[in-house]
Amino acid sequence: MIELDSERLKLRVCVDRSVEEVYANGRQCLTQRIYPARDVSVGVRLFAHGGEAPARSVRGGSWR
Repeated sequence: MIELDSERLKLRVCVDRSVEEVYANGRQCLTQRIYPARDVSVGVRLFAHGGEAPARSVRGGSWR
């Protein structure tokens, strides 16, 4: 869990073939293996447990 106090949560998500990395406010990182060959492995979802967390900005890009 990240303690935010009054700051906004800033996530940077990087996906490279079968690995995703999520950086939270430049302080914590979550790395997870993903399986892009599965039919359900398309797109990105943002959600919050137990409340609302509106997204102010979402950007996408490519490192090709």
